[in-house]
Amino acid sequence: MRKIAHVLVAVVVGLSTALVAAEPASAAVPVCNTYLQKGAIKVPAAGRDPHCWMQVGHTGWGVRILQMSLKYCYGSYLESIGFPYRVDDDGEYGPITREALRQVQKLEATRVPWTVDADGIYGWVTANSIYHTTGISYDCYRM
Repeated sequence: MRKIAHVLVAVVVGLSTALVAAEPASAAVPVCNTYLQKGAIKVPAAGRDPHCWMQVGHTGWGVRILQMSLKYCYGSYLESIGFPYRVDDDGEYGPITREALRQVQKLEATRVPWTVDADGIYGWVTANSIYHTTGISYDCYRM
């Protein structure tokens, strides 16, 4: 019985270490939890700082603003390449948001003079590479 307990503790510690070890690179940059009005556009932000990141599992206004940009600024493009889903602005960063962003990152990697990874994670490089919505119309601008 004691041996089983030691094995279980080792497994739990190993899993928790793997989960903690998977996040240190992004731990220094806050998660986008709101949005910021920058001129005419709305961009995901952490408080007043647009230098933030998001990925699958995140929720809130930062995600919703990203989803609105994907829908309003890139909806026609996503439809034209046969993207099978509509991006809803529900504030939940799920697999559809990730894949839509990945497709947009691939597109923008051909348009901007810097490297954009098509990883489906929203960060500072992506923020500076994609078009953002005004939130009230289909007008879209880069930061």
